[in-house]
Amino acid sequence: MLWAWTVPGWSTKDELRALYRATAGAAGPGDVAEVGSWKGRSTIVLARALRDAGIADARVWAIDHHVGSDEDEHREILAREGSTFDAFRANVRASGVGDRIEPLVLSSVEGARELERRGVTLRMAFIDGAHDVDSVRADIRAFLPLVRTGGSIVLHDCEERDATFPGVWQAYREVLADRVDVVEHVDALLVARLREG
Repeated sequence: MLWAWTVPGWSTKDELRALYRATAGAAGPGDVAEVGSWKGRSTIVLARALRDAGIADARVWAIDHHVGSDEDEHREILAREGSTFDAFRANVRASGVGDRIEPLVLSSVEGARELERRGVTLRMAFIDGAHDVDSVRADIRAFLPLVRTGGSIVLHDCEERDATFPGVWQAYREVLADRVDVVEHVDALLVARLREG
């Protein structure tokens, strides 16, 4: 079976463990949405956590257009490899949890609209798409209405100090901080629970 950390990506092992805990403990009912799947590293963790927690009726909606972003970390890889979707599908297939994963090859906001159109409610939204402040604000605003009260919002690359991507922390402070309680903050992974109201 393919271990998630063998899949290319930027999450640390501690972040992946925290993501696993957050997913297994996310209040239900509802599915999990992931914004920014890249080659499937975190997607596999999300699906395994649902499976291992015995949450049989939930799926992971893996939302990514698979053409990267304008960030420097993606440009060189995409120039060399092109779309990441084939690698994503191969990794998911090898993971043993592909039956729990539903890819949506869309932009993040288009993905949120598609979930809303389908009537999907979320127990958790994991936001790890583009990292500039405007994109993160838009992602939070698009997915927040789909997350049930008591559900989780998880942000990657969310650091207050020495941040590689300061826009993530800025968007969190501006749009989300006063609506959630922080459950865990491991390396650059912030796990928060949506309050009532």
